[in-house]
Formats: sequence, C-alpha cells, structure tokens
Amino acid sequence: MILNNPIGRRLLSALLFTFLLLSPSAAGHGLAADAAVLEETAAPQPLSEGTFFDGEAAAPLPSAGLPVLPNYNRDSLPLSLSRGILPARYDSRSKGYVTSVKDQASWGACWAFGALAAGESSMLKKGIAGSTIDLSEMHLAYFFFQCPQDPLGLTAGDTVRNNTGEHYLNTGGNNLFTMFALSKWLGPISESLMPYGNTSAISQAYAYRDTAHLQNARFVNSADSASVKNLIMEYGAVSTALYYHPSFQNTNGAYFFPYPGNGTNHIVSIVGWDDTYSRSHFSVTYSGQTVRPSSDGAWIVKNSYGTSLGDGGYIYISYEDASFTQINGDYLSYAFDMEKADNYDHNYQYDGSFGAEIVTSMNDTSLANVYKVRGNPGSNERLDAVSFSLFSQNVRYSIQIYKNPSAGKPDSGSPVLSSPQTGTTTYSGYYTIPLNEKIVFTQGDTFSVVITLHSLGESSVKYFVDQTGEASGLQFLSSSSANQSFYASEASDGWIDFHSLGYGKTARIKAFTTDTSEPPTEVEVITGTLKRPVITYLKRSGSGKVKLKWRSVKNTEKYELYRSLKKNSGYKRIAVTSKTTYSDTKRQPGATYYYKVRARRTLNGAPAYSKYSLVKNVKLSLSAPTLSTVKVSGKKVTLKWKKITGAKGYQVFRSSRKNRGFRILKTCQKASCSYKLKKKKVYYYKVRAYTVIGGKKVYSKFSTVKKK
Repeated sequence: MILNNPIGRRLLSALLFTFLLLSPSAAGHGLAADAAVLEETAAPQPLSEGTFFDGEAAAPLPSAGLPVLPNYNRDSLPLSLSRGILPARYDSRSKGYVTSVKDQASWGACWAFGALAAGESSMLKKGIAGSTIDLSEMHLAYFFFQCPQDPLGLTAGDTVRNNTGEHYLNTGGNNLFTMFALSKWLGPISESLMPYGNTSAISQAYAYRDTAHLQNARFVNSADSASVKNLIMEYGAVSTALYYHPSFQNTNGAYFFPYPGNGTNHIVSIVGWDDTYSRSHFSVTYSGQTVRPSSDGAWIVKNSYGTSLGDGGYIYISYEDASFTQINGDYLSYAFDMEKADNYDHNYQYDGSFGAEIVTSMNDTSLANVYKVRGNPGSNERLDAVSFSLFSQNVRYSIQIYKNPSAGKPDSGSPVLSSPQTGTTTYSGYYTIPLNEKIVFTQGDTFSVVITLHSLGESSVKYFVDQTGEASGLQFLSSSSANQSFYASEASDGWIDFHSLGYGKTARIKAFTTDTSEPPTEVEVITGTLKRPVITYLKRSGSGKVKLKWRSVKNTEKYELYRSLKKNSGYKRIAVTSKTTYSDTKRQPGATYYYKVRARRTLNGAPAYSKYSLVKNVKLSLSAPTLSTVKVSGKKVTLKWKKITGAKGYQVFRSSRKNRGFRILKTCQKASCSYKLKKKKVYYYKVRAYTVIGGKKVYSKFSTVKKK
C-alpha cells in the first residue's frame, strides 16, 4: 500500500532540499524562463575580484525541513554503515584524488561545481581518469533547465519549467535534483566542449555527448561525521550543502558560522578533514562579538571562487559549524560515483524529470518497469545492469527480470535469472546493480525489471519516484503511459499501474544495455495456460525414501520434478512423468531435501511451462539403533545393535546412573563394540547413530538404555 498521496500534500515541495546558490546578485532578479528567450538574454556579468566579500550573504532560500535520515544517530552509527577506525587526518589532495579549484564567478552555479568536483574525484580515485579531467558545469546547468528527452525517446514530455524569473545560471540547484539529472545521462561532458561562461545558444546535439556517467550516489546527514568521512575515503570527495556568510571566514580560509536555522545557500566539495586543526584559527569578530568553536577540528573544503580566496581556493570549516551539527533539512553530503561513458550503450528509463518525490510503502513492496528493446536496430542488446533510488537506508532488495510479460502483470513473463539477484544497500541514494547473469535480447523483445524492497531497520520502505509537481519556482513535468510502471504489495491486491494514479507518476527504475552480436539468451517460455502445481503430500516412506503427490494441472503433458539440498539454489531435475505421484529412493538419511514441481506442455512446437510450485521439504531422520546385546565377560564388555541404513558410525555412551551423567565411551563404525572395564561395576549404556551432511555430523535419537 502506498501511504503518501503526493500532490495532495505537496510532497515534492516537502522534499525540496532547498535550492542552493551563493551570489548577492542572484536573488530577486527576473529573467524569462522560456528556453528561446534564455539563449538570447545576456548572462549576468561576473563581479570584479574581491567584491563578493562585502559582508553580505545570499538570502537563505525556503527549506521544507527534510526529515532526519533513517537510522541516523549522532552518537552511535549503525554497524552496517561503520567502516572501522578513521584516521585523525585525511586529505584527498595528497593522494591525487582532487582536480583544480574552479571559479563560478558571480553566478549561482555552486551546485554544479560541487557535484562535478565530487564526481571528478571519484574517477581519479578509481584510476579511470587523469589529473587533467575537467567536467563541464555549464553543460549540467544548461541542460538541467532545458531538459531534452533521452536518445531512446522514453522520457518525451518530461521537462523542467523555470518559473523563478532567473537566468538558468542564477536559478540555483541542489544535490538531489542533480543526482536525478546525472542518472538520466544528462552529462557530464568535457569542459573543452562547453566551457563555463559561454552563454550563447547551445545546440541540443551536445546534450548526450557524455564523458562520464553517474553509476551510484550516496547521501548522509553532514552531522553524521563518521559517515561523511567514510564516503570521502571511499569516493575521494563529497558535495555538501551548507549556510555560508563571508563575514565568518578569516583571510587564512578558516570558516565558522555558529548560528543554526538559516537554511542552506551554498554547495562545496569536502576533500578531507583534520581533527587537530586548531580552534584558534576560527576567531572572527561579527557585530562586535568574537565567535570561536569550543574544540579543534575542521573539514578541508574545496570552494568554487577561484584560487585567490581562502587558502588557494580551499577553506577549513569547523566541525562545530551550524551546518554540520543539524540533523534536519538539507544539511546533507553526497558522493557522486562516476564511470566512463562507454560502460553501457543504452539507458532505458521513464523518469526524465528531476523532482524529489518520496513514497512510503510497506515492506516487501515490489516496483516494476516494463521496456521494449529498441536501441540497436538490426542486432541484439545485452542487459547488463539495473538501477533504483532509495531514501531509506539498509534495504534488502531482490531483482528478477521477466521476458515478454502480459500487459498489466510485469511478473507474468518468463523469468530469465536462474534465481532472483539479492543484496543489501547501505546509505540513501542511487544504486546501479550489475547483473550477475547477463541476458541478450533481440529488438522488439519486451522485458520487465521487478525489484522487491525490504527495510532492515524500519517497518516501511521509502523510495523515490518521478511525477509532476512544483518546488520553489520550478515545475517538474513528468509524463507516463499505461503498462510502463507498477507497484504491488500485500495490501494492493495485485499490480497497480502508476499511470492510473495520475501526475505522470513512474518508478525510478532504469535498465542498462550494451550492443552485442551475441545470440539471444534462450529463455524458457512460461505460459498462463498452465496453472502452478501444488504439492499436497511429502513424507518419508522408509529409510532413504520419500513419497510425493501433487494436484493435476489442466492441459499438462508432463510434470518435471526438481530436488535440492538447499532451499533457494542447487536444484536438479530428477524426474519427468505424466503421473502426479513419485517415490524418490536412495536418499541420504539425516539430510533435508527440498522439492518443487512444474507442469509442461507443447506450444507452437516448443515446450512451455507453468511456474514452479512452492518449495516443500522433508527431513530424513536416521533411525535410532536398537541395543540388542550388552554382555560382560570378565573385564570385557560387548555391545551389539542392528545396523542403521545410511549411518557412517555409532557413538556408545555410559553412565553409573540410569537417567543422567552419560558420557561418550567409544565411537565405532560397525554395529558392535567392545571395551575393557577398569573395575567391575554396574553401568547403564545407550547408543546413537550418526552420518555426515555438508561436513557436519547429524545424529539419530538414542537407543533405549540397557543396564549391565
């Protein structure tokens, strides 16, 4: 069941993550939002060097009060997110993971600079780019607001209308909207193709001439310093929103703003930290009052105002700065994990707008998008990966791909993965999951991506969707059609088409394919003309023997029976029969066996199958030995019992008391055992059999106790 009715309560606005810009000239100036007019309108002129720091700060823009991220605890980070002991100082610059300092001039494009600086660092850290890599902020800013449809034409009608009256370079942005824009493959491209400051008309042909593609994004509360540090160490840098007022920065680059509640108005990239950075560096006099943190420690921050300000363009922000101590709102840090643009050829997607809509659903809700293969005319495509976007942290997911599903039922086609691919997320964000099994489709094939989500820390799961809505002067327009995007839960009574809910709602599920000449993957046909069989009887019918029964299925020609020692994998076909009963013999006593059955018929000259029955299991317990003889002859005791089928050996126990105190006396491989008594005394004896399953001993029950 979906718990949020989006437009009614303006969820998009409620999840705004305030637009961010830092330019005193950016607020309150009206420019037409029409794309053609924007291209003809003169861009704001850069301020002369040094004039920015006149004691004024950009007015904080409206904030919707983003809720605390799930599982966040300032004093105790969840173990699943912990990465061990952190160093007292870490600086990505010294490791070659940071590109040069850039200058956004007087324009309010800090959001593009912060995100792409973090993306550049991720590529440097992975060794897939050289130190001269420079991604175009101009490209990101321009095409965010011009929002072209994707090359496959699946996002036609999805766009962003800028109703703020600002030039696109001064409208501002934020990391969350940027995450969705980059996941669309809307850049980034090389700075050389579209240099910053070139505000002349830009050809749409540049929209998808990408140098890199967003692979993953992770975001955490900036107050969660351990997680921020872990992300920096993993990806090289993070893009962080904060409140910035120039009067609180010293000439040495030390910055400390202690007053909470101002909202965020700037984005920077954090490249490291220093726990020992002295608090004395932060002494600033403001309105006659000296402000200083109470303890040492600072973030090492790459700003976007050129190298002449701060420490060569870097600033050092106190750990006690207000933006790093608040846990509500857009005080968040994002890692942008980039890959080279040639990792996949096609991006199948319906979520072409960038609004921050979150839906809360019950655990084990399934989301699905259905796509028709169309990217490589005349040849084939290999499905290599899928993606989704989550607000919840620590989510267990399960992925299955279905070929040629029926309309309205995305899981009704033939499953192409031998078993669903599962995993668990860590932080909130955007996840690309490479598939362990690659599937080759031909042009015109239809496939669905079905993802089931379960939050490990909450009773519900929060995920992002795309839909029409408004936020701070921006209108996000999302279009959809029937039979594209779905959700289902225990409360929904089957699949619900997102399109039927209005506002162009669609799941943020993407599929990534690569052109190939490989032959199509052979996929068994699952037909709706055969119902799923039901196993009605499964019991041990003798030593090492199992008997099964199942209900007959109309139109069936044969049944296929499968068995495994594991519930979710390792099944082998053990029988093909036209009957609805089967005896499985020569099984290992002590083992647990799992069974499933499916029906089969011929359609169009080829076999077609029902879905598998639900799995059922039976344990073949070892029989307990019957202790037939306990004979004492002098100081020698001999015990005998009936041999147990399947036993690898036997253990003899002895005690001086009938009901307690038994200790193992001897292990024997045969059904008899002898040993010498140290002294004549009455003892109680019992024996049990054992076998070995998966390297571990499995025991029978004990025999009855005998006295001698």
